[in-house]
Amino acid sequence: MIGCARGADEPALWRLASALLAALLATLLVVFLRLRRRHLEEIRTGEATVMAMGIWMVAALVLAAESLNAAGLIGAPSAGVFFAGLVFLVAFGSYLFARMLFLWRG
Repeated sequence: MIGCARGADEPALWRLASALLAALLATLLVVFLRLRRRHLEEIRTGEATVMAMGIWMVAALVLAAESLNAAGLIGAPSAGVFFAGLVFLVAFGSYLFARMLFLWRG
């Protein structure tokens, strides 16, 4: 809480953190969508379309929650929404790692 020691209040820090995480998620969604469209022929045969759509929907919900938390529209900005976004990123990274292990083309 270095920012708190300098005089910034805690809700302002969570708004900033949520805004930065929302910007990161939006950037990642755009980049991944462009890469996916560009390389459709390279999508693995074992990939479930339903799973991909589920991940996109959860990512959109997390992005919306982070954006609303940054704007202060869902109550006082708090750490909970920010950490939920971090949990999503870790879970998605774990899913990609497991997919890499079991659906690797040989």
